[in-house]
Amino acid sequence: MAARATNGHSVLVLSDALSASMDEFRRGKGSPRISGPQLDDVRRSSYDNGVTVQGRHDGYRDKFGLLHRRYLFVDTEGKNLRGIEELIHPVKHKGPTTKKFIPYVARLHLYPGVRARIIDQTSAQLETPSGQRWRLRTDAPNIAIEPSIYWGGQTVRETIQIVLTGEADPLGPGLAPPNRIRWALTRM
Repeated sequence: MAARATNGHSVLVLSDALSASMDEFRRGKGSPRISGPQLDDVRRSSYDNGVTVQGRHDGYRDKFGLLHRRYLFVDTEGKNLRGIEELIHPVKHKGPTTKKFIPYVARLHLYPGVRARIIDQTSAQLETPSGQRWRLRTDAPNIAIEPSIYWGGQTVRETIQIVLTGEADPLGPGLAPPNRIRWALTRM
């Protein structure tokens, strides 16, 4: 169940809340069912220099009054991955909205064996077991390295994650800080 939780993935999480919930597993009733979020505005575009994917979901709309939109770009050589995370207060939101800023965490889980170190307040350096070096740059207010778990193989393995944190304005349009963060992973 932990591997299915929102913070077990490389996504943005608001106030440590789940963007989707799992119905209880009942013996003999089949697999658990996932409730929410609703995806919309999902697009993929190809260009001469790479591919862009964007998507938006409403998994935080009821609790926080915000939508999450992510843009991803990867170049054709696979040496440049860029992301934009936006938290958007929809114009037609009818539910209650808090006035307090909402903490968020954008997690980038790394494959086991990848080493990382913080270089400065806006960047980290990563090195793969084969010696490839990558630089992660961000305009997020805070960057850190934290422990993580890799669930992708036959056995569960310890690893690390890059963690980008800040606080979102519950009435923010998402087009600028504090409700927008950018990050880029570039091969050195």
